[in-house]
Amino acid sequence: MPSVHDRGLLVEDQATLADLYALGVEREGYVVTVVPDGLTASPILGFSNYRDPKTVRHAFELGAADYLLKSDTTPGELAQQVRRVMGDADARSSLR
Repeated sequence: MPSVHDRGLLVEDQATLADLYALGVEREGYVVTVVPDGLTASPILGFSNYRDPKTVRHAFELGAADYLLKSDTTPGELAQQVRRVMGDADARSSLR
């Protein structure tokens, strides 16, 4: 069974995109759970096509570790960012 550090949560309201990006992350060895909206999840990465500064700032205020634009991010790049964020979370938890 994968450890908690091998799991990721993807919030995407479009099923086709959710499947595409989840597959990219799963190919990197992670187990991905997909939920349709932010109300169902605790944010790890902001991942949207909204690029206005107010939206990006709000994502960080809500706890996002990073904010990526869908139109500028391939599934492989998303997987790399998930790996980075999960590694940062591991490092923080080991300091406790």
